This record gives sequence, C-alpha cells and structure tokens, in this order.
Amino acid sequence: MSGLFGIAASALRANQQGLSTVSQNIANVNTEGYGRQKVQLSTSVGGGGVNVAQIERSFNVWAENALGEAQSQFGAASAKTDALGRLESAFPLGEGSLSSAFGRLQDAFSTLATSPTVRGVKTTVLEEARTVASRFQSVDRQLTSLDRQLGTEIESTVDRINTLTGQLAELNRGLSGTGDGAGLRDRQGKALADLALEVGLRLNRQDDGTVDVFLPSGQALVRGAEQFTLSTSSTGDSPFANRLTVEGNPRDAAHGLSTGRLGGLLEARAETLASLRRDLDRLAVGFSEQMNQGQRAGFTTNGNPGADLFSGALTPTLGLAAPGNPGTAALSVEPVDASALRASAYELRFDGTNAVVTRLADGETVFNDIPGNLNGELIDGLRFTVDSGALANGDRFRFEPLSGAAGRLQVALKDPEGLALNRATVTTSLTAADGNPPVFSAALTSPVALGAPLPSTGGNPPELTLVDDGTGTLLLEDDAGNRFAFTAGEPVTLEPYGLELTLSGTLADGDSITLNVSSAGAADGGQALRLSLDEPLFDDGATAVDGYAELLGSAAGAASRAELEREATELSRLDAIAFRDSQAGVNLDEEAADLLRYQQAYQAAARVVSVADTIFQSVLSVVR
Repeated sequence: MSGLFGIAASALRANQQGLSTVSQNIANVNTEGYGRQKVQLSTSVGGGGVNVAQIERSFNVWAENALGEAQSQFGAASAKTDALGRLESAFPLGEGSLSSAFGRLQDAFSTLATSPTVRGVKTTVLEEARTVASRFQSVDRQLTSLDRQLGTEIESTVDRINTLTGQLAELNRGLSGTGDGAGLRDRQGKALADLALEVGLRLNRQDDGTVDVFLPSGQALVRGAEQFTLSTSSTGDSPFANRLTVEGNPRDAAHGLSTGRLGGLLEARAETLASLRRDLDRLAVGFSEQMNQGQRAGFTTNGNPGADLFSGALTPTLGLAAPGNPGTAALSVEPVDASALRASAYELRFDGTNAVVTRLADGETVFNDIPGNLNGELIDGLRFTVDSGALANGDRFRFEPLSGAAGRLQVALKDPEGLALNRATVTTSLTAADGNPPVFSAALTSPVALGAPLPSTGGNPPELTLVDDGTGTLLLEDDAGNRFAFTAGEPVTLEPYGLELTLSGTLADGDSITLNVSSAGAADGGQALRLSLDEPLFDDGATAVDGYAELLGSAAGAASRAELEREATELSRLDAIAFRDSQAGVNLDEEAADLLRYQQAYQAAARVVSVADTIFQSVLSVVR
C-alpha cells in the first residue's frame, strides 16, 4: 500500500508543479522579456512514480541575437528620423526661404538698373541685402541649435547605456551565485533588448547564464560582474578628441559604431548635419563674395569705385593643432578664391619631410610637398600659411576654413549711395617689349558689366603682359599672376572679369596691354543689371538659387531616407519579436491546453489516493 500511496503522492506533486508553472506563464503573458517555463518530468528510479527533473526556461539564442540586431538597427533609424526630421524647419520653402531672399535682392538690383538715380530703390536694395544676411544667420542658428540638441541627446543616451550595463553587471553577479535563474535571465533578456536599442552590441554568453557585453570597437562594457562606464568626449568640439571613451581604455569607442540610438545620433550629427553646415557656409561665402566682386568692379553715381556689400563671411581661421604635437608651428588658412571653395574640412600631417594636406570630404590628397612650398600655394581656393614656429615629425592640424561663415554674414554697406550701379568701360593701350611702336593689335569686347575688378599693382592701371611659359608658347598674365591661354586671331575670355580679348599681329614676350578703366556714366545702371543675374558662384556652375535648392534637397533627402529606413527596420524588429515570442513567448492556447491536462492528471492522482485509502481501510477492517 505504501508504494501506491507514494506513486500517487509523486503524481500530485508533479502535476501541482505543472499547474503552478502554467499559472506563472499565464500571469506573465504580457511581461516583456519573459521566457516561457516548462516542467520537465522524469520517471522515478525503480518505477516508483514521477519526479520533477527541472523547470526549463524556453530560450533560443539565435532568436535573441536576431532580436538584438533588429533592435539596434531600429534604434539607429529611429534616432536619425527624429534628428533629421527637425531639419525641415531650418530650410523653409516659399517666402521665408533663402531662395526667395536671393530672388528679391536680384529683383531689387534689376529695378535699380532701370532707376539708378532713385534713392528709395537703392534703400530697397540694402534692405533686401539685410534680409539675405538675416536668413543666412537664421539657418545657421537653427543648425547650431540642432547640433547642441543632438549633443544633449547623445549624453542622455550614454547615461541610459550606463544604467543598463550596471543592471547587467548586477544580474551577472546574481546568476553566478544561487539566485532565481529563470527570473534573473528574464530580466537579463529585457535589459539586453533595451540596451541593443540604445547601442550596437557584441555578446559573449557564458555557460552559467552570465553575458559579457562589448561595443563594435571590441571594448567591453560588461565583463562578468564588472561594469565599464561609457562617457562622451570631455574636450568639447575638438576634432582630435575621441567622441566616446570607455573607462580604462584610451581608444575611440565610436569606431565601427553605426547602430543603436547612439550610433544613429553620432551619424546624424557628425556626417549629415556637419555636411549641411559646411554647404551652408560655402554658399554664404560664395554669394557674398560674388556680390562684393560685382560691387568692386563697378562705380557709384559719384564716379567712385564700389565698396563691399557684405562682410564677415570671408575670414581667415587658425588650424587646430592636435594635442601633443611635438612642433611649435602655428598655421592658418584663408579663403581666397570663393569660386573654387569646397565644402570640406582639411587635415595636415607632417611626416618629417613633406606636409600632406588631405581633403576630408573625399579623402583626396591635395598637397604633398615640403612645408616651405605650402605658403602661397592655392588649394581649393584656400591659402594655407605657416604663420610661426616650425613643424616637427608627427604634427597634425585640422582646418575648418569656412566654419561659421553663414552666422557671421552681415551687410557692410551703410549708405545706399555706395552701391556700384554703373558699369566700367575699358579701353586698351599697347606697349611693345622692345620699346618700338606696337606691331600687334588688341580688340576688346566688354560685357554688360565686369564680373570682378581688374587687378592692378601700385595704383597703376591694370595690365596684361605676354609671357613665355618656357616652351615658346605665349600666355597672357594679369597683375594678380593669373595666366590665360590664347590663340592669335581668336577671342579669349578673361575670367572672372568677363572681358573678351582678341590679339592679332606679331606678338612677343614682354608685350603688354594696359586696361584703362572708367565709369560708363552717372546713370548707367549696367553694373546693377549684372548684379541682378543669378550667375554661377562656383566652378561647378552652381548659382545661389541652385545652392539653396541643393541644401534643401540634401536635408529633405536625408530626412526621407531616415524615415524609410525607420519603417523598414521597424518591420524587421516586429518580425524578430514575433519569432522570438514563437520560440520562447507564452501562447495562451497552449497554456490553456496544458492547464486542462495537468488538472486532469492531478484529479486522477487524487483519485488514486482515494482508492488507495479505501483499500487500506478495507484491509484494516479485516484485521480488526
């Protein structure tokens, strides 16, 4: 009889545990990260009933890893969508746009060309110029504000990451001890899923259930029960500072980080936003310098040369030295030729022999020579200069030649009478190199107005000189050192001035053409007409309106791509959650079936106990 009672009692205990486990599953059906538990039964040794071998937590490592990856991809796309979606307000359409401001200024110059003596029209030109400057400043402020917001969000994301890695280290400590394994692993799974949303991860799972967490750079955030704190750069906006550092490791922890909210925020800030700011600064420099050159190329109604319309954009900047540079050199860069400028940062490295300048936008080496040849060299419209000291092997410098140009732009001209409305007329005087009367001719075709002032030296009239390039070929050289190839008898256009010159006759090295420049008249209006045109700003042919359209398209395109990426990664994330739940989640239909099965088995075991009791009582009565 004791065997029958023992078998029935073991069945009661086993099925009671089954009912308890099913109840636990049902209670946690909506608990995120909960892994379904199952009772594993085994036959008692010798066939004496049933034992509960273990309570097994459902877990599929492939499904968990896939979910983590999907979480990280979604986190990055979501962060970029939130950040880049705010760009739309910085680049408005319609009347509030930079493009509209350009158009109104050009219209004001066009009106001035037909009414050059009306002071009210001149005042309107200055007001529209102020609107252009104000729009540039407004866009710059909004982009600067967004940059600061992203910096704050990066810091907040790092704080959340540290909180989660602290929890994982604590859970590892519990799992390596004697804690509730299933409950701790549920919390661990939830923490890992949350952490994957914040940052891309590499995991190393241990046999005891603990997990080590690494960044894509290979630096550990959690190893066993030890946490390594992640932090943002403490050296401000220095381009040489690591964007992220891990406690006890000097390397840049952002290397290879492209997923998770942190990766998305870093990409949105360091790539998309930084690129747009450089494009905006380039546009501000290009537009203002085109206006200024047009002003300097013309004359006011009083017959004076025109003065700059804008100021502040074309400013030299210092090169930022890398910490620990062994040399004493101080370098600077100055924008000189606005039409050749590129929207890029630059880096200079000195290898002990050559200074190597790299354009960081595309990684192209734009200078590789001894430092002495760097001074005066024009690179992408920039003049790099070693101002003082000496370079030493290993020195590095970073340059942002146009940084802040849009925010600095302002109207320099205060008096409307200073507007250069009238075009210049140009005549030529010929001088032969041998001192004899010239035996060549120069036919000059003037444009509507000059696009830029003709260079001169020492207050003398501008001059073009024929020079031998060393191969017997003659070139035209102006006072600024610019050289122009030509063919005798055929017109050559001298850019950026816009003059068209045809040389004929017997030409010799040293022959010169003096260009006599004077105002076309007190009410000509030709220079104002030239300033009203939407002409190319850069060597690539882009105009001011084109430049803003490109900015707008880049911002809108980045935001649109981020939104599409977010939608796609969200679908992948939902699929990963569904797959994970199918492997380890609670299915109420299955739990209902198990509940009924364990209930019936429990009732049957109870019936066995009842039958055994009846038999036992019968035996007792016989004995009595």
